Amino acid sequence: MYKKTLVTLAGTLLVFACQSTPKGTGTANELTAMSAELREASTTMAGVVKTLNAVAKPGADMAKAFSSFEDAADRMTSQESRIRSLRASVETKKTDYLNTWQENIKAINDATLRQRAEQRRDDVVKRLQALGKQGEGLRASYDKWMTDVADVRKYLKTDLNPGGVESAADIIQRVNQGAASLEKGVGDLAGELDKISDAIAAAKPPES
Repeated sequence: MYKKTLVTLAGTLLVFACQSTPKGTGTANELTAMSAELREASTTMAGVVKTLNAVAKPGADMAKAFSSFEDAADRMTSQESRIRSLRASVETKKTDYLNTWQENIKAINDATLRQRAEQRRDDVVKRLQALGKQGEGLRASYDKWMTDVADVRKYLKTDLNPGGVESAADIIQRVNQGAASLEKGVGDLAGELDKISDAIAAAKPPES
């Protein structure tokens, strides 16, 4: 009987190991990928600002500088698309991970252990919800900023001269200020993504 119980317990633990760890690690990998993409986006954003300021610089080759600005804006748009796609993938894996975790909790017989599992899952859910709100706020700010970038681009495309640049100076300044605020927000969000990823990923031995 004792031997049979041990075999059953081993089988149960194996099921949990096969089901929960890969899903947690898979979700963690997606969060890490999102963090890396956001950090890259911050660099791209800085490139948009740098090239736009180059257009406004006195004595600049405006046509050449504007072409670089357009290229930077296009890279930003492409990166935005990748981030949105990655975000959808994160949401799918997150939902799958939490649902599997919930199902595994139901299979735990010990009430104390089950309660601990529920508490740990609830803690992760709260952190992910907070992360989602943080991301939504950042996305709203980014959308406003990117609208300004697109408007300046359209404006200067047909009025690329010192007078045109001067007349758009207030919006160019707003693009600069918006980018500074976004870069901080992106850094904070990427940092939180890394923390949650570390918290739910299966531990690995230290590299030798």
